[in-house]
Amino acid sequence: MAKQLNKGQWQALVFAPLWVYTAVAGAEGPPEPSQFRRLTEELEAADTLFTGADDARTAVGTLRGNFDTLWSAYQLEGGDPRKGLKRARGVLKRLPEGEGPGFASWLVELAIRIGESRHTAGEDPITERERHAIRDVASWLGVAPPDLSPTGP
Repeated sequence: MAKQLNKGQWQALVFAPLWVYTAVAGAEGPPEPSQFRRLTEELEAADTLFTGADDARTAVGTLRGNFDTLWSAYQLEGGDPRKGLKRARGVLKRLPEGEGPGFASWLVELAIRIGESRHTAGEDPITERERHAIRDVASWLGVAPPDLSPTGP
């Protein structure tokens, strides 16, 4: 449960989706509104994903329920996504069996969806820079990188 985590560890879980957003949305230049919108939509949808994962569900619910305040705190802290996600990786290892890997996998999926949300029909869904950023996110979280082979004719 979250009460077993100290304040810094808890913050690492809550800020993890924001570090993912920062890493991927900034890969091709300034983030697009569509990417920020995707982040908030994915936070809303995540509630149903973590039904048996107390810490993951609580962390996402905390971020979702206090988004404006936590987004401001995150921006003031100015954390490096690489350092932040490596810190989150350490916390995920402390969570009950299965919960940490599930949360890490969701964060990688979030990275992919944020990358894809920048592009419109007819464009490559993820650019090479975004692929690199998503692979970095997976690496920093200690999970296998997803297959992000370019699509197209």
